[in-house]
Amino acid sequence: MNKGEKKLFNTYNFEEIQKVCKYAHTNSLLIGINGYTGAGKTTALKYYTKKENYVLYILRTVSMNTRSFYTDILLELNPNANIYVKTNIIIKQIIFLINNSENKLLLIIDDSGKFSPTDLEFLHELRESTQENLGVILAGVDYYFIKMRDWNDKNIKGVAELMRRIFGVITLERPTKQEVKEISNAFNVFDENIINKWYEMIDNFGTLFFLIKRYLDQDRGDDIPSFDDQIL
Repeated sequence: MNKGEKKLFNTYNFEEIQKVCKYAHTNSLLIGINGYTGAGKTTALKYYTKKENYVLYILRTVSMNTRSFYTDILLELNPNANIYVKTNIIIKQIIFLINNSENKLLLIIDDSGKFSPTDLEFLHELRESTQENLGVILAGVDYYFIKMRDWNDKNIKGVAELMRRIFGVITLERPTKQEVKEISNAFNVFDENIINKWYEMIDNFGTLFFLIKRYLDQDRGDDIPSFDDQIL
């Protein structure tokens, strides 16, 4: 596995994400993707963004507040937009551009688990104002959707209003034995004992790629540390 080398695999998760993005995009729906860390969400979402037109991909980071989040969306829609205004004006510009687009758009929010209840209120406003011309993907880890239900049960302001508009949520699967084998084979790893061991060890694709890299580095003669795989 050379530095910078990237391979794309048509796993169950990858295909499901392509399908749900297309469905949300075509029908202007708000849909959730519930996937553990290492499920391949970001890879699949970025692939859809690159492959299709009229898709806005935003990664919600820890350092990003509400204003910077919507500023990024606005600049995706119009790089020359005036961003030196209040947040509500930024959102109004976004709504105007989406509703006046001749094509349906899809907003993909990756790592939406960083959203607070207040963020969900703002998203509800955007959703209500653009539901005829904008599909939305909320991609996050399972504990965020659990937290969202907890907020809803506690009647936290703004949460119930958004949850009622979520068309549905798909849950991603752990790697299958066949997927582990096919990915390993793609990197010229064919030892069935090694592959079976990896399948028993892992619960996500990210760890599998780390194990493959270690194996290839060691096979190449690199002096690698003695990792304790029981710790993580």
